[in-house]
Amino acid sequence: TNGGSAWDFVTETGCYLIRDVNGTTMYRLSTNYWWTGDARKGWLLRGWLWRSQDAGKSWRRILIPPAIETIVTHADQTGHLYGFGKDSFYQTSVNPDFQEQYYFDTIDYGDTWTKQESPAGAKPCYGSTPQFIDKYRPMAIDPGDGDHVFVIDNGILLESHDSCETTGVFATAPNTNMNSIAFDPNQSSTIYAGTDSGAFISFDDG
Repeated sequence: TNGGSAWDFVTETGCYLIRDVNGTTMYRLSTNYWWTGDARKGWLLRGWLWRSQDAGKSWRRILIPPAIETIVTHADQTGHLYGFGKDSFYQTSVNPDFQEQYYFDTIDYGDTWTKQESPAGAKPCYGSTPQFIDKYRPMAIDPGDGDHVFVIDNGILLESHDSCETTGVFATAPNTNMNSIAFDPNQSSTIYAGTDSGAFISFDDG
């Protein structure tokens, strides 16, 4: 709460932690699944999301569609999240050359999700081989310029200035083993990076 000068331990793991625009709601996507229902009506496979609405003091498990592998919060609408995923079973069992991809959104902090058609012209964004963004390849979109994107692919930081039409290795990244990247929402020239060697901050666009 004081810019990193002092830290307090919290009980929940913070990997892939996403913050809502309201500043107090946080989300963390679980890597596991959950069976709901009963034997008479049939069991339903669901994923889940941990949600805190008090800045991390307490957490609640929210059931979500099982296909979702990564989530993104809306830049200026509180409670609005997007979920993206792919059906790996469909890929391997039905057509090994095609990953069926899913796009969901929610406007009530994750309580209910609606499956959407993928936006027209949507592009995968990183590296030389088109792949779907997932929790292992995090990305950050410049809040001041939607065409400016950072993506981490296998620990390497890539940058695009044309909305992912082209990407290139960001030569001055602080560490070759990067795990997370984020723009400051109020000052996009300030960039945060998480690496195997610790956290870094840049005040001059990286």
